[in-house]
Amino acid sequence: RIQILFEVMISESLVVFTDHTWQLSSVAFNNNSTLLATTSWDRSIITYNINELKPKYIIKDAHSLPITCVQWMDHYLLTTSADKTISLWDSTCGKSIRTFSGHSGWVMSCEVEGSKFVTSSWDNTLAIWDIDHPQPVSILNGHMAGVWSCSILKNSKVVASASEDCTIRLWDQESGKSFATMAGGHNDAITTICWPANEFILASASVDSRIILWDTRTCKVLTKIDTNTDAPIKQVKKTIR
Repeated sequence: RIQILFEVMISESLVVFTDHTWQLSSVAFNNNSTLLATTSWDRSIITYNINELKPKYIIKDAHSLPITCVQWMDHYLLTTSADKTISLWDSTCGKSIRTFSGHSGWVMSCEVEGSKFVTSSWDNTLAIWDIDHPQPVSILNGHMAGVWSCSILKNSKVVASASEDCTIRLWDQESGKSFATMAGGHNDAITTICWPANEFILASASVDSRIILWDTRTCKVLTKIDTNTDAPIKQVKKTIR
């Protein structure tokens, strides 16, 4: 219910926002960090003006079920939901532009690259979409359980996916085929992944409370970090510039 902004390095709380009424699911800054979009299981989207430290607008009942992820796409917002859809919004006014349908389970995450985006779902698949078409361009099949997270390698056709089946797969967007699988590092659902530095290193985190760095050339574990907590890790983000 509460989102806190921290000053980088000194970790001092700048402001606390308490506008959502249920647990927070996702937060994302726009490219110049002047706007912050937040989503929640309360089915609402809130965009905050960071300079004014107050909501720019609130979209209530944006989806019929909890919202799982939000991402910026230039001046648009993309949201994914347990209602099995993805929605595109005009971030300047909060107007709904388009709804995308094609998954048969909760849509858990999305990743944007240009005019296309990738989604992951608990229907065990990923989908590739074009902003101008309401149906998926292609469906990526291969995981044996729900797919929690996806991440696009910048300036490439490679997508990584993390699944409830405890594996990570690398995919070629053009062919829709999986060309590498990483397994054996986590012993529970892998909930989040990202490319922290370059194409040769992939970071993952899991319900098992471990963070792992993988070598994508060998599909082997480089580093394994046990966080010594019983709490599942829901998100890992790039911090290396």
